[in-house]
Amino acid sequence: MITLLIISCRSKFIRCDPCRLEFSSITAYEYHYESRHANVCSICQKIFPGAEWLKLHLDELHNVLLKLQKEKGGKIHKCYVETCSKYFSTPKMRRLHLIDKHKYPKHFPFDLVFTGTLTFEQLKKRDKKNKRRLKQREAIEMDVDKKPKRKNSFKQDPMDALAQEFNQKLKIPQTISFGRPTKPVLRKRQRKKKKDSAMDIE
Repeated sequence: MITLLIISCRSKFIRCDPCRLEFSSITAYEYHYESRHANVCSICQKIFPGAEWLKLHLDELHNVLLKLQKEKGGKIHKCYVETCSKYFSTPKMRRLHLIDKHKYPKHFPFDLVFTGTLTFEQLKKRDKKNKRRLKQREAIEMDVDKKPKRKNSFKQDPMDALAQEFNQKLKIPQTISFGRPTKPVLRKRQRKKKKDSAMDIE
């Protein structure tokens, strides 16, 4: 994403156009740019504190080959420490490793790879937005449920008609028995033994 740097001669402020923020010094602007615009996921627009975090995010969430590898039981979750080369099958295993071996604090935001860096205000905004969407969905569902349903005794439900037609086409036996049949299905013809006659004996 290309950001235009506008320096106003009168106000001597540096303005970030995408954010519409003004900075009093170039170092403040550079810090803002590095933290907000340099490491942004191009797919989901989440912001990360560094290039390593962005790479982990892309690998674990958007890399199709690694997703397939994970489905087969592969270990794709890399340790956050750059010098550690261990991989884990779940984020929970990685978290336990980081706490045990690398002495990470238990309150560290271990889901940073999935959520990106969100400030407290951004988290509140996101939660409010999600609650608003949920309420809208519930309201729509309530409206749909309240609408009166028309009952026509003359018209048959198309699904019922289809089910009847399907049952008529299929020949489903009325009774099924397992093991020995109760009634013989195929009767063998029994040959009657001929009684020995006087002619046959001679």
